[in-house]
Amino acid sequence: MKNKISVIILLSVLLSAPQLLSSQAISVPTEEQVYHSLEEKFEKEEVSEEQLLLFQEKSIQQIKDFFNAAEILSSPTLDSVFRKKLEETVIGYFSSPTDSLFFSKNEKTKGMTVETFLDEFKKGNLEMEEGTLSDFEMTTPVFLDKKYTWEVSFRFSREDTARGDLSATMILKKEKKSFGSVEKEVWDVKFEELKAEEQVWGWK
Repeated sequence: MKNKISVIILLSVLLSAPQLLSSQAISVPTEEQVYHSLEEKFEKEEVSEEQLLLFQEKSIQQIKDFFNAAEILSSPTLDSVFRKKLEETVIGYFSSPTDSLFFSKNEKTKGMTVETFLDEFKKGNLEMEEGTLSDFEMTTPVFLDKKYTWEVSFRFSREDTARGDLSATMILKKEKKSFGSVEKEVWDVKFEELKAEEQVWGWK
């Protein structure tokens, strides 16, 4: 009797297995569903408050990444191939290679573009002073001309002496990006301007 019951249970499991596999297969998102999900999250005309907060957090990380990259670019022994890739990464942080790095108390570097900034590093005319970033504060984003804009203020300091306050103008706008063979316009955060009350980079 027990053997008969065991056989019936086994047959029941075997017969239900294809249905289980079929239901699992149906739950796997198709390529079309994946792209639709991307559209829902990133291609809308405006972003949600939660998404905007995430982009603001990303802007702080982007500032940190930029300063880390500047410190690496200061090295005179940096491999040329790696330098070129890092320069491309830095340019990608900004909305345009002609965006400005403005130093209000240093006339020689006033209004320097990102391209000039990178070129001066390559020539050995600039070097990054090692320090830490802290005290990040952000203004409320303003939506105008199909983009969000906000300011991030922060402090650059060294172990021996504090440096001044800095601020970055950040924008969130739609950028064309490729997802495999598909090109989409998605929201992405960029620098528009970087200002410093004190000179952060040493001019040789």
